[in-house]
Amino acid sequence: MDNLEILTKAIQLQKPISFEYNAPKHVVGKRYGNPYAVYIDVGTNNILMDIYRTSGAQTPPIKKPLPDWKRYLVDYLSEIKVLEEENSFEIRHDYKPNSPRYAKSLVKI
Repeated sequence: MDNLEILTKAIQLQKPISFEYNAPKHVVGKRYGNPYAVYIDVGTNNILMDIYRTSGAQTPPIKKPLPDWKRYLVDYLSEIKVLEEENSFEIRHDYKPNSPRYAKSLVKI
């Protein structure tokens, strides 16, 4: 399965994931959270993932402690695992599925 297929499965099942983020200038280490959407950014054409991060590695300076909303470039994600043994997550009240940012969504809750 490729990254998009794994993320699609997690989003459809509302299951948390673990992953590595290998972007330049970011701390190496596992990250955990609840993925909500994968979409093409209208301005840059990058494929992005919006996730409610719950724990794991963070790159300093830490602006907001976890848990918090984060956005990641899908090209830099690796070792994505759907945590199927975990309970499905509840959809957060502050998630905005009709946000203009999701105009080119590939998958979303």
